[in-house]
Amino acid sequence: MIPLWNKRFSLRPRSGTNFHRKPQGLSLESVFSIHDTRTIANDYTFCINSRKCQIDSHSVKPGLRGNKVLVETRLNGQVKALWFLLGLENCVRLMEDSPMSLVE
Repeated sequence: MIPLWNKRFSLRPRSGTNFHRKPQGLSLESVFSIHDTRTIANDYTFCINSRKCQIDSHSVKPGLRGNKVLVETRLNGQVKALWFLLGLENCVRLMEDSPMSLVE
């Protein structure tokens, strides 16, 4: 069945030049991660996989409360939190005071 489809729908390229672009300026770890959006609560917390995370007080910025944070879960299990493309990875911790596995 597949040879029939290949014969029917395949085309030869007009040019032998490779037109694939290099991933310059893209983080492939970010592209291939699971993206979730979470809302930051009034106490500067948000939940990831039923775990409550808090933003450190020295990293609190105006407009952070009630806003959305983008949480990336990488293929290797690491988690990264982004707010308007500002990395919160160094200022987010679990409520149990254990360090969270976050990437830079």
